[in-house]
Amino acid sequence: MVTNINPFVGSWYVNWASGGEDHVLQPEYQLLIGTGEQGATKPMLTDDYDVCVGFAVLDDKGKKVFGTGDSENDPLLLLFTNGTLRGVGFYQGQTVRVYISMAEAQLPDDQLSYALYGSTYSGDPDQVGVWGADGNPPAIPPKKIKPGKKGKKGKGKKG
Repeated sequence: MVTNINPFVGSWYVNWASGGEDHVLQPEYQLLIGTGEQGATKPMLTDDYDVCVGFAVLDDKGKKVFGTGDSENDPLLLLFTNGTLRGVGFYQGQTVRVYISMAEAQLPDDQLSYALYGSTYSGDPDQVGVWGADGNPPAIPPKKIKPGKKGKKGKGKKG
């Protein structure tokens, strides 16, 4: 279990998601947590000395979809409690709940690797979106080479 907020802070790429196209997090979206960018305020203490952090959800083009600074119940922050992040706010006029946990793995070279997994739901509590993310951007598909015109033959010396 993660014991402090530091491993959560960063830019995370959603690898997979369930729950349909109307959920907050979609594959290839990016989740910023505590980066100081686009409303993802850095970790801070509340008046009750709880640790909280801002976040932003960016679509696959980098446009902000949802996060701190644009909800009907500002400020919408994620609260760090018992090794997880959780928050409640509004998205498209409906209550949305976000729960984020972290998996930590030790690699053969003794480095630590982290991955996020979480759930979000809005509106009907039976419609839960489950998702997973890591620090790796989505793979860029190879460019397709279009068949082109044949080049002109050069005028070389005959030898």
